[in-house]
Amino acid sequence: MDLFTEHTHLLQATGTEFKPFPLSSITKNDILLIIDCQNDFFPAGTVEDGGRFGVADGEKIVPVVVSLIDAFAAKHCTIVASRDCHTLHHCSFTTNGGTFPPHCIQGTQGFKFHPVIAAKLMEAKKSGVNVIVGNKGFENNHECFSAFPYLDATGKERFGPEFEESEWCDCYYMESATEATCLDGEPDILAATSKKSIKALLKETIDQPDSRLFVCGLAFDFCVLDTAINAAEGTKKPVFIVHEATRAAHIPGVGAYGSGFLSDPKEIAGKLLHHSVSMIDVN
Repeated sequence: MDLFTEHTHLLQATGTEFKPFPLSSITKNDILLIIDCQNDFFPAGTVEDGGRFGVADGEKIVPVVVSLIDAFAAKHCTIVASRDCHTLHHCSFTTNGGTFPPHCIQGTQGFKFHPVIAAKLMEAKKSGVNVIVGNKGFENNHECFSAFPYLDATGKERFGPEFEESEWCDCYYMESATEATCLDGEPDILAATSKKSIKALLKETIDQPDSRLFVCGLAFDFCVLDTAINAAEGTKKPVFIVHEATRAAHIPGVGAYGSGFLSDPKEIAGKLLHHSVSMIDVN
């Protein structure tokens, strides 16, 4: 059994449903959130000089993400692509006392978007679609999985009772001198002084009565899930995770669930239900 099928069965055993969703029903006020599709989050060997924190089978989401970009671009929807934007000194790294291997460090190949996804995003941008790159995790002392700001409750749910709301637990657009021709450029050196929250930039669209948010990317049980939860709680809009366009973290011999999944499917299912986030199938 492949990992996608195994994880689907584990979630179904908790009562999680995967509802068919026709992409033809997308409207211009829907928003696509593509989470952290950077080279370091894809398995080593599937992208050039990536894989430092690869999600097993992550490369298999690429064709689905591309099809989502095409579908949302065709309706002139806003598309957000978030990325970890770390320095060498980020608190999450094992080299700094954290739990994760160094990854997505500014200026490295691993920081860049998957080349196929990057090309498709640039194609959409050049056609007039509003494509926004969001940066998170660039302040060394705060972790941020989500492309939407953590609230007190959702932050404590993820990070524990000591969590405190902070501007650094959010995702921001920051100017890059190369953004007109390349989405992989690092933010300009003083861009953080004029950073703009992704949630704030999306406000006009979110305020439309028919707006919805669709989330995909890597990894399902961390950055994708947290983005969906914070989007749902922060906007009170319908939020969907595109099942085929995400993969859960899996490390055999380390993960305690199924053949090595890191996150408890029952806990994931409980969060989806509690925060009214829906899982959908688009194929």
